[in-house]
Amino acid sequence: MYYSLRKSTQPSRSFGAGWFYPFSIMRQILISISFSLFVSIGQCQQFETLYDYNGFSNDGGSIVKIIDGYFCTHLATDPEFMDYTVLMSKFNESGETLWDTTLTNSNTEYFEPGWYQSILPTENDNVKWILGNSHDALNELYTPFLLRTSVDGELQQIDFLDTLYNLIPQLLNPTIFSGVVANSGIYLIGTHAANSTIYFLLIRCDLEGNFEWQQAYSTNWTIIPQCVTDVGDGIVLGAKRFNPGDPSDSERYIRKFDYSGASLWTSTYSAPQEPNLGVVSITKLDNGNYIFAGTKFIDNVSIQPLIGELNATTGDTLWTRLYFESEEYDPNNLTDFNSINRIHRFKKLSDGGYLGVGECRHDIIPDSAQGPLDNAAFMMKLDSEYNLLWKRVYVPEGYAELDASPAQCQLNDFVENEDGSITALGRVYMYTGTGPQGGYIQDSYLIKVDSQGCLISGCDVGITEYENLETILVYPNPTSELVNLEFPCTAKWSISIFDMQGKLMNSIITPQCKKFSMEMQTLHAGIYTVVCSYSGDKIFTQRIIKE
Repeated sequence: MYYSLRKSTQPSRSFGAGWFYPFSIMRQILISISFSLFVSIGQCQQFETLYDYNGFSNDGGSIVKIIDGYFCTHLATDPEFMDYTVLMSKFNESGETLWDTTLTNSNTEYFEPGWYQSILPTENDNVKWILGNSHDALNELYTPFLLRTSVDGELQQIDFLDTLYNLIPQLLNPTIFSGVVANSGIYLIGTHAANSTIYFLLIRCDLEGNFEWQQAYSTNWTIIPQCVTDVGDGIVLGAKRFNPGDPSDSERYIRKFDYSGASLWTSTYSAPQEPNLGVVSITKLDNGNYIFAGTKFIDNVSIQPLIGELNATTGDTLWTRLYFESEEYDPNNLTDFNSINRIHRFKKLSDGGYLGVGECRHDIIPDSAQGPLDNAAFMMKLDSEYNLLWKRVYVPEGYAELDASPAQCQLNDFVENEDGSITALGRVYMYTGTGPQGGYIQDSYLIKVDSQGCLISGCDVGITEYENLETILVYPNPTSELVNLEFPCTAKWSISIFDMQGKLMNSIITPQCKKFSMEMQTLHAGIYTVVCSYSGDKIFTQRIIKE
């Protein structure tokens, strides 16, 4: 099959081009930046980028950390052919584009899997597998593929898994969604149809990308795979399963296989009027069980993050926990409303906690077509006991829209850096009035934040679990010995102090009070984050400089 590789070394459009200026506050929900303070003490600049490639409409999909930066993939549309293509790019530690490459031609569409997890490692750290799907317009054939490329943009090989058409009678639309390297091979999960029946598809290739075997499992409901994890004695699939006759009738679907493809157990969950949006992450715990993360729909109320633990032997659900749950749907209550928080990726961090990224709804754009609530990117951090530490909301300036089309901003994937900071990749869609996409842009959104979720140049206030205009007062700041904290209400406050690497330095429970003084002499000079909460549902953060 013919393909061509296009490569550009031209710098992509930056935020400073005309309509965007990175240091700003957009209403009460954005992170505020204390630029002059943090520059003066030698902190690095803010890392926030809208990445465009030749006017392509693109969506940041997957990101991995490499030795000198980040390697990313993007689902993109080529404006010349109006076809999907796989876009790859490399950024340095400051978010600058080093190179970008797209796989495109006039006969074949190339597109990534449906749930963003598409970069797999090889034995060489400088080489990665990109998994995706192709559509040959001449023959009307859909064919999964594995693309091997160096992290410097050198295409090494592309393997089309067209042997599936020889093995499966009446094969229709085979598609792979995710994959994992396990047991000296590559396992790919997807779907296909044959003989008017829907199948879940499991494929194994060797580490060189050569097809070894496939197994298909019939199902009355459509399965959309969202993640797959190697757990040491097999692989575990996380997915969404829905009724083809009623896509709103859906459920959480988790299934474990041994390395030969034999099914060991299946775990599903469904409830009337509460469709489930699937499972985006599965992680093996120290006790041998599995933690899963996904999103639950609560009819006429909210869409919220959900995590739970599974028994590794039986697949039984041991417990679940729902976050940001609203008791009732009230779109006019903008100061105490948290209706939508949807997770797209959830991972365990080096400090034992967990981080989730995705999209949420808050009041951002005045008089928007979306109504009082608009789409924004968000992060949520949990400790090792799954307690919420903080939530942050992010959108770029220039986030505007026409009445006909709401703006959208989301994060799809992230990596943890050695210093505990986070680099995340997603998408921004909005109207700017100019540009090659009819005045709209759809570009990849790349941000870097510290271990507390603040954009690297720092933030003065945090986002509470529910939007709240109140905050804590910290003085004197900077301080050498004593710092005073004034709270928005009288309560027993939990106070935690973290250093810039996210290490917990001190933890205090106050008596019932509205003001509290805290000693700082034992801390070394530097920047610290103080996290204050009460009643388990209000969280405030402030930065303190110890002289």
